Amino acid sequence: MGYRSNVYIGMPICKTKKLESLNFEGDDNFMELFEKIKSDGDVHIYLGIDLKWYDEYKCVGKVTDIIQEHQDDGAFQICIGEDEALHSAYGNYDEYIDIRTTVDIL
Repeated sequence: MGYRSNVYIGMPICKTKKLESLNFEGDDNFMELFEKIKSDGDVHIYLGIDLKWYDEYKCVGKVTDIIQEHQDDGAFQICIGEDEALHSAYGNYDEYIDIRTTVDIL
């Protein structure tokens, strides 16, 4: 099974081709795992749902490298785990994504 995450990625429109053309192990490519959910000004926002998103995976490293390479241009990546915890973040996403957590008393 493993820990699964929802991964949000923002990429400046002028840099999206590099991201969207990524191929991973097997037959998967970026656009099979992610859906473009919004175009906000100069940034496309993508969402990958229920992904095993571990830093040691080669495909995750490819995406993260591109995000880090273009952070100064507005690229970002945030990962929210199945426990609703933010477990990794790159870039400045505050302008595009508002993260809220709730507390339930059991």
